[in-house]
Amino acid sequence: MTTKTLKACFPNIVIDILGQPDFKDQKDFASYAIVPAKFMSKYEITVGDGQGNFNPNGDCLRQQTFIFLVKAYNFRDRYIYE
Repeated sequence: MTTKTLKACFPNIVIDILGQPDFKDQKDFASYAIVPAKFMSKYEITVGDGQGNFNPNGDCLRQQTFIFLVKAYNFRDRYIYE
């Protein structure tokens, strides 16, 4: 959801995951979710549990989603090239 929002707001966004390691629980991911999760981790929008797991099937509170979007906006200069 976060990367889709960013793409809608910033069409020239670069979804770069170069150098981002796999998550320990990556086998639990839906295939479409791997790149967005790695992107968000690389740019510290969210880093999962801090121990190498992302927990793709865990709950995400509205407050957490809001924090992710605020971080994505605040860190946009790292991955949006205008």
